[in-house]
Amino acid sequence: MPGVPEGRLTPGAEGGPRAAWGGCLVREGARNEGWSPYRGEEAEWDGRESSVVLTEETAFDPKEVVELYDSVGWRGYTRDVDSLCRGLANSHLVITARDESGGLLGLARTVSDDESICYVQDLLVNPKFHRRGIGRALLERLKERYAHCRFFLLSTDHESTPEGKRNHAFYRQLGFLSYEEKQMAGFGLPRIRPPRGRADA
Repeated sequence: MPGVPEGRLTPGAEGGPRAAWGGCLVREGARNEGWSPYRGEEAEWDGRESSVVLTEETAFDPKEVVELYDSVGWRGYTRDVDSLCRGLANSHLVITARDESGGLLGLARTVSDDESICYVQDLLVNPKFHRRGIGRALLERLKERYAHCRFFLLSTDHESTPEGKRNHAFYRQLGFLSYEEKQMAGFGLPRIRPPRGRADA
């Protein structure tokens, strides 16, 4: 499996491969079958360069996953924690971004046949750690991993929304074009809503 993109590697203090992305150094971690979550005190970023470890993971701690998804307001996922964890486990690939103490900062996951198409299902970073290059590092890692696929796709909010405006600018900086600009169109069935009468509907 490809490592951090060549040409961006810089030697870390420990001698391992690292890549510079914005305000952080990104280091490639070994594949992990599950992480012992960090439970320390949260500290505000002081502006100094920090280290972020990108790791492929296949087992997930429900509590830390819910905390991450709740931090970006994705309640549609966190209403059913078991379903969220199954979705992560059934993804083609999940890459996490963690600090050196093991704290979960963000993740990206894909749906793919690993031949012709890769769809980035989720890309999220806890807002406390925005503007440090973490989301960019995760997406660049996926672009490297699926460079052989003909299609590399994702969906985001409409550009008319505040969140969508920021997201569109971010993806354009990384070379993405809208479906319309690629002379394509995207379609989807209406969103499936929870049954009436449920408290979380």
